[in-house]
Amino acid sequence: ARFAPNTVTFNALLTALSQDRRDPDTPRPEAFAEVIEVWQRLMRASCAPNGLTYDSFVGACEAAGQPWENVAATLEGMLEEWTEADQGTRGREILCNLLLCVYDRGRLCPEAHALYAHMEAQGYAPALVTYNALLGICEFERKWERALQILEDMKASGCEPDGITYNAIISTFEECGQWERATDWLEVAQAKGLFKCVDPKGAELDLHHVRSAGTAQTILRWHLRTLRTRGLVDRKRLPAELKVITGWGKHSAVTGHSPVKERVVQLLATIKSPFRIPEGNLGCLVASGESVQQWLVKDEILSLLRFLSGNGAAWRRNFSPKSRQ
Repeated sequence: ARFAPNTVTFNALLTALSQDRRDPDTPRPEAFAEVIEVWQRLMRASCAPNGLTYDSFVGACEAAGQPWENVAATLEGMLEEWTEADQGTRGREILCNLLLCVYDRGRLCPEAHALYAHMEAQGYAPALVTYNALLGICEFERKWERALQILEDMKASGCEPDGITYNAIISTFEECGQWERATDWLEVAQAKGLFKCVDPKGAELDLHHVRSAGTAQTILRWHLRTLRTRGLVDRKRLPAELKVITGWGKHSAVTGHSPVKERVVQLLATIKSPFRIPEGNLGCLVASGESVQQWLVKDEILSLLRFLSGNGAAWRRNFSPKSRQ
């Protein structure tokens, strides 16, 4: 019997291409051409992409070193050549969603808004991937009110939020200074089993799978609040060693750098925490429980309390280097 590839097959191919980061700083047209070929084969096979398909395609384009404008132009060309009589309306709708994902990753906001208006005019029913891309644009544009409206639209359409949805909404609120809303949404996501980043003993905070710096900041703030409660309110000893795992950017566009790692390192340094990057492990920060307890009690308690309560003045003083110049 002839082998018939399905969505799982193409997801595996795109995931493999997304992990091929031999030289992500240098565009590799042949690698990008292979990504496009895999997608076209998926469409010819009439396979329905899922969230992993879209995410892996975008990651594979990034691994191939392609500027997002080039990726978008390629997909725009494919849309122009699309003939519904030969390839169907559903395929065009899928391609629009893929292009919207690319606009989101490339922060091409005007193009994203125009495309979504076109999709609405065509009567395309938004899918989860559509809403997630729109939320990503809200995150970049710092429009938390618009993000709330999109969440309402999702609810009305019957789409169930996933980890990407919660990541985008938490990060949007965090970056807009809506800290309590960000924490509230983090706790909603945690109740659904997402962002369970702390080990049972409270010794390790693992952020290396978190997608956005804003969400990582929310989780870090929540963790610091938990440590404060444990050490100062409940008067319990902290673990002998505390660790914040950021990853070292192995899968980032620029190896060794990631927005999450850079944000976490900057914040912990700016609030004068005792966390340091140890020799031989660039992917984490460590501190002794005793030093963290002393820091909470003596050095930064007032500033940290203002930070944890979402005080804007404390934010500007502690986390904006320009404000001290």
